[in-house]
Amino acid sequence: MEHTGIYNNHILSLLQINKASIWVEHPIHIKESLGMIRGKNDKVDAQRIALYAYKNRDEVRLWTPKREVIQPLDRLTSTRSRLVKVRKMLQSPLTDSDGFISRKVHNEAKKSCQKTLDALTKDIKQI
Repeated sequence: MEHTGIYNNHILSLLQINKASIWVEHPIHIKESLGMIRGKNDKVDAQRIALYAYKNRDEVRLWTPKREVIQPLDRLTSTRSRLVKVRKMLQSPLTDSDGFISRKVHNEAKKSCQKTLDALTKDIKQI
């Protein structure tokens, strides 16, 4: 199957309970292996995944679940990355505009975001 992040979890859990052999592949590997393609819908995607699996059957790497301790760390890492990204989105325009707009306007913009930036920094440190 194609890896779709957390959206695979339910089916992976069910397949694992039933002791199925599971091959999860990154969508980019599948897409790049097939060359330039047009059209996209569920039926066509299923055929492409099946073709990829058939062509690459000698390179199969069966999926194993992540250890219990790793799963919450993955979620925390993802959350932290999103918070860092949001903080940068707020901070960059403030930093970039310094010296290009009036000091008063710059200070007002900075003041309007400061509590949010402080909260994001606190949350990032907590994670």
